[in-house]
Amino acid sequence: MWQKVAKVILRNRLAILIGILCVTLFLGYFTKSIQIMYEFGGLLPKTDSTNIVYQEFREDFGQDGLVVVIANTSEDFYDKDNFKDWYELGNRLKKLKVHVEGTPTGDSVSAIDSVFSEAHLFNIHKNTLNKTFELNPLFTNFPKNQKEVDSIRDVVYSLPFYRNMIYKDSSNLHIMMVFVNEPIFNSKNRGSLVFDIAEIAEEYTDTLGEFKYSGLPYIRSVTMKKVTDELSIFIVLTILITSLLLFMFFRSVKVVLVSMVVVIIGVVWSVG
Repeated sequence: MWQKVAKVILRNRLAILIGILCVTLFLGYFTKSIQIMYEFGGLLPKTDSTNIVYQEFREDFGQDGLVVVIANTSEDFYDKDNFKDWYELGNRLKKLKVHVEGTPTGDSVSAIDSVFSEAHLFNIHKNTLNKTFELNPLFTNFPKNQKEVDSIRDVVYSLPFYRNMIYKDSSNLHIMMVFVNEPIFNSKNRGSLVFDIAEIAEEYTDTLGEFKYSGLPYIRSVTMKKVTDELSIFIVLTILITSLLLFMFFRSVKVVLVSMVVVIIGVVWSVG
């Protein structure tokens, strides 16, 4: 039986090779449609009760894990010039935009929903006339002198809600929370958004000192960049090591080349 199969293959080897080549090219064409999934894959089925509750929670409160945290430990944080730089940093990040692909005009949209820091805080005021509570920013115009900056510091420190959340007295820690736009971050349009945030922040190191970065978007972006940078190296090393092992076993360059071609065709067929 196998002899007959071998004879058929050898008799029609040219047609078989052409067929394999055509199928490989056809499937290889669809490999360009491969896209990176920017959202976390769900482990639970969509119909699972826990997953349904979680999705309802997200609809009410938004997605978790969209905050980039910038930390600073400047000893002169509330110096007028330093505090002004912190205020300007938050305002610049608010205006950060990204290019959206697929739109007719290639529009740029805001990539940051909001910024939360000691220079961008809100305080609750009681409206006795309407019998309601109003949420107002601590200040709308930047303080003109050091005395006004000191008064803002006193107001911030008088609000226990913010203690150990955006500042910590014991370690001189000051935090800026940058809330990233969910649809932008979970799509290919985010590009180098997180690294752009860090790049803008680094412009203020001369006055504010060193910054530390954290938050799930930052960790995800750094990890993805490392994986992307190392993927090409990993592929090249895999091919070289496999080829070396095959050559050590068979002592034939022809066998190595044929084997690697078979592997590459299998990969193209699987991905396509």
